[in-house]
Amino acid sequence: VMGAMHLHELSVDTKLPLDHFVMFSSVASLFGNLGQSNYSAANSCLDALTEYRRSKKLAAQSIQWGPWTEQGMAADLSQYLDKVGVRGITNELGLRVLGDVMRHSDSVGVTCCQALVWHTFLSKYDVIPPFFETVASAATGGAAAGVSAELRSMDAAALKEHIHKAVVETAATVLGMTEAPPLDSPLQELGIDSLGAVEFRNALSSKIGVKLPATTRFDYPTLNAIIGFIYSEVSGGLGRERLDNPVSSTWKREPFVWDTMEVKMQKRMQKAAKSLRQRPAKPSGSDGDASTVASPSDDAKAIPLDPQELLDMARQQTGLEQLVGSEEDVLAAADVLLKSALPEGKDMSFLGKFLLSQRVRQAFCNLLYMADRAHSHPAILRQQIEQPIFVVGFDRVSVSLVQQLLACDEANRAPTFSEMLYPFGEQGEYVQGASPQEVSEWTYVIEG
Repeated sequence: VMGAMHLHELSVDTKLPLDHFVMFSSVASLFGNLGQSNYSAANSCLDALTEYRRSKKLAAQSIQWGPWTEQGMAADLSQYLDKVGVRGITNELGLRVLGDVMRHSDSVGVTCCQALVWHTFLSKYDVIPPFFETVASAATGGAAAGVSAELRSMDAAALKEHIHKAVVETAATVLGMTEAPPLDSPLQELGIDSLGAVEFRNALSSKIGVKLPATTRFDYPTLNAIIGFIYSEVSGGLGRERLDNPVSSTWKREPFVWDTMEVKMQKRMQKAAKSLRQRPAKPSGSDGDASTVASPSDDAKAIPLDPQELLDMARQQTGLEQLVGSEEDVLAAADVLLKSALPEGKDMSFLGKFLLSQRVRQAFCNLLYMADRAHSHPAILRQQIEQPIFVVGFDRVSVSLVQQLLACDEANRAPTFSEMLYPFGEQGEYVQGASPQEVSEWTYVIEG
């Protein structure tokens, strides 16, 4: 925006007789885009500047480009674009549009270049925005209503069986599985990430004719929960009916799941905490105290705390090889961290050791991703680098706010990477999100 304004002011101040003043805007200016309100607003400024210049009889044109698929920001997103109903722009098409726009500079001001598969594109909305109402009626009518009527005509048993089969078959197709996926496992643990969730939701909506909300994977995080929701919708219930295996109370309390690693960690920590609570007490001592907590489980010995082994696991997890900086220095630092974290005079518990190994491995993953991004985008390394930032004790929402503040830093400083460490109490309860879970007094606390 500032670049366009500077060129505009310079051309006006110098009375430069321009034949063309072409600005590359984005379709985000017209449609908006989830999580990119700033980007949409910036491109809208280019469109507004075009209209302003043309009102002053000055040359100006703005092209609201969709994603170019042969290079640029969206070059690697062709599969994703197909799944959300967005048609990419080839070099040949883009250059042809640019030439046509410039040849008609007298009559064409702001132009949009974006083809859409309307039915797929509009399926992401729970409520169709008024801007799209004209095309929405043509794009979404007909088939869905007929399918819904067919489902409503079934008796309860046939309806449940039909929905169950449709959900399981669709999930298996998205996951590329030949056998039926488990019904009570979280979708993300099955391997359905945010992109897969969009594909799953669209395919299922088309198959059974029921509009699924965009928050399906959060509100109904298992296949069984989705089956129950669809059954309630079709049968005209209030959305509170459930099948014989309802979603667990844990997932009712914790509907917002951020990523696969968080899901797995939470599930394993719950199992570990339950195991620790059920561990038998030590035999009575001479003082007759039979309530002494047992020693940490030998299961903890199976959890790796070796830097090289954790790095190898991170490489396997990410599929990346190169670390940022000297590998020897990074491994040496991790070794110091691991050794200093071990409590003196006693072993670390299964839960404590698991948490520590997970955090170190995640740090290695972050470094590997950082190296990969730096290789693809060398400009990252030209930024002023400050010390790594460790945010302790905040939930993920708070951390995202801190990261937004960092992004607004006028000095353009970028941390090497950031990590959030959950603080765990020595005994009693810890809190992750809104779900308190009991842990053993053997859980080791890393403070700093």
